[in-house]
Amino acid sequence: SVFRVSITQASEPGFQITFTTVSGKSYRVERAPAPSGPWTILENHIPGAGAPVQITDTAASATRFYRVLAQ
Repeated sequence: SVFRVSITQASEPGFQITFTTVSGKSYRVERAPAPSGPWTILENHIPGAGAPVQITDTAASATRFYRVLAQ
């Protein structure tokens, strides 16, 4: 399997984070203003269903870093 994350400009203000999931796992999306952090949780306990999931960050600024963690 391959883990893929893509980030695109949303039609409304913000960014859409799309990532692949594995059934039976849960995920957390975090954001930060710099790669060194501080990291904050955007969304937590996202269930994996073996299909891509899309999360929208409506409070995103021009400079934002994201990471997706399997829990």
